[in-house]
Amino acid sequence: MKVSELTYDYLLSVGLPKTFMHTDRGDSLRQMGNEFQLEKAKSDLIAAYGDVEISIHPDAYWFDQIKIEDEKWQAEHDEYINVKQEWCRKNGSD
Repeated sequence: MKVSELTYDYLLSVGLPKTFMHTDRGDSLRQMGNEFQLEKAKSDLIAAYGDVEISIHPDAYWFDQIKIEDEKWQAEHDEYINVKQEWCRKNGSD
């Protein structure tokens, strides 16, 4: 499914809770609890990566319920986490 095809009502119909979280760029989380918040997240994602494929997993842990199936997004996300972990190791907080 393309991100542009997502609607808040669809996500509720497949079993996501009324308020759900999604991993944003980097390692931050974005909470979405209405159509406006979802549309903003979709707009930001499309602006950065195009109309990417996503998959929905309502029975997964909350941080895996919405997966962005895009190599560029995943590579940037993984790189951010690796840099953050390395910084924590070097600065004694892991």
